[in-house]
Amino acid sequence: MIIGNLANETLFVFILLMFIGACPGSCGGGIKTSTLASLVLLGLARLRGQPRPQVFQRTIPDTSVGKAISLVMISTLVVVVGVLVLLITELGETPHYLSRGKFLELLFEVVSAFGTVGLSTGATGGLSPLGKLTITVVMFVGRLGPLMIALAISRQNTVSYHYAEENILIG
Repeated sequence: MIIGNLANETLFVFILLMFIGACPGSCGGGIKTSTLASLVLLGLARLRGQPRPQVFQRTIPDTSVGKAISLVMISTLVVVVGVLVLLITELGETPHYLSRGKFLELLFEVVSAFGTVGLSTGATGGLSPLGKLTITVVMFVGRLGPLMIALAISRQNTVSYHYAEENILIG
């Protein structure tokens, strides 16, 4: 089966599954199934009016939920920046009507690299050197883990005060 011949819907489902990735403790990449599960449980808890997510008669700590949110945000940022760089390097000023289908192919390549999956629609071989470097960097970040890299480059600031809380309108 050639991945590039699959329908757009199938490629989209593959992209979602590659972004989620494997279970924790495995060699697979992605945000991990436990991260997704904790966010789904958080959403369900908030819909039920519960302050914290619970599963199997256990409560998921706020620190774990915070890490999950941070991981998804950083991972999304890595994928978005990777796709944006590929769009600039590979398509440049090509009008949309001439580049139909390229966005989904480039998104697939970046998410596959992030999840260290190894699947390709066939676009990787035709990338420019800067595009291949981008894919390599995304693979490296996906393998080490976005949260690990963010923690390594960030400084630890100890804050001994808190600002007053203010409610904002959401939605």
